[in-house]
Amino acid sequence: MVNEAQKETPLSADQIREIAERLGDIAQRVQAVAAEKKSPLYGAIGITISYEKAGRTATVNEALIRLPLQRVSEGRVGH
Repeated sequence: MVNEAQKETPLSADQIREIAERLGDIAQRVQAVAAEKKSPLYGAIGITISYEKAGRTATVNEALIRLPLQRVSEGRVGH
């Protein structure tokens, strides 16, 4: 059985460029988000930010998104 990700064809350079142009400046968009909405946004992409008021320092941590892996043996998936 072939999953959906395996059926998709890779994007061309022109397609990637078009997507990037439609998205615009992501950093600018995130900066414009209201503070109370940033926490769920950062959480959704695996970023946590903690601020120490006394030392006036912020610590940013990121969690890599882990995808389920399938073992491949002798050309068969999952065995």
